[in-house]
Amino acid sequence: MASCAMDRIQYNTHLPEVQRFTQKYYLKRTLVRGQFNAVASGYNKITHQKVVIKSIYNPGHNKVKEISILKKLQHVPGIIKYLDDYAIKSDIHFIVMEYFGQMSLQFFLTSNGPVSENVAHTIFKQLFNTTYSCFQKHILHRKLKPSNIIINIKTNQVKIANFNSASQFDSKNDELNSPLNNDITPPEYFQYKKYTADGLYTWSLGLILYALLFNIKPFNSPSDIINTPLIIVPHNQHLSIDVIVLLKWILDKSDRISLNQLAHHPWITKQWI
Repeated sequence: MASCAMDRIQYNTHLPEVQRFTQKYYLKRTLVRGQFNAVASGYNKITHQKVVIKSIYNPGHNKVKEISILKKLQHVPGIIKYLDDYAIKSDIHFIVMEYFGQMSLQFFLTSNGPVSENVAHTIFKQLFNTTYSCFQKHILHRKLKPSNIIINIKTNQVKIANFNSASQFDSKNDELNSPLNNDITPPEYFQYKKYTADGLYTWSLGLILYALLFNIKPFNSPSDIINTPLIIVPHNQHLSIDVIVLLKWILDKSDRISLNQLAHHPWITKQWI
């Protein structure tokens, strides 16, 4: 539905919000399509700045949560920046965001394989700082994984995108029970149907760090996540004891490191030459 709205915008120029949108932005081509959203490239007609335009089909006519969350995070480094939004119709919204690049971290790793520990540290520390800022603002991404991280391959700078499933929580110790995608679900949800924002963030970061260093998943099924011990697979590069210890702690199934502890871990605070 959303992708159709994006493709056919030229046929709906009688709609006031479409007119307001087309006066300022030009849609180039659709990059990604989903059941309820689509992402396209475009540019600002006034500044000639490249932008990314996300269309959202919201059949419940509820307020689009992603817009309010992006506005709250627009000054957080490491988040794809919100620029503008348009309520095209009561159930269709456009969000205009900065253009940071089209390559996801997942595609980068699939194409290039695992990165060195030095590069992993550069990328991971950015992601940690960004997620810790989100946590402090009581916002949980809920889909933090390589496919939702955009990387600038020239600088190794990364930014987190796709907040369509993000949520806000009241207390940092709240136990949450909203369902998660299996590929980032921590063991406590499979076992007890509950988790905390801190626990989910650290687990997700651990999976990303493992992907950066090995370009594979540490666990392949819910049964693995609950029962199989973490294995640090052989690798063609030397890994420091600090990162090995961190991986074991950050992906621990019962006594996982907290975000605050992670901030002071020797591997995180290490200065690379």
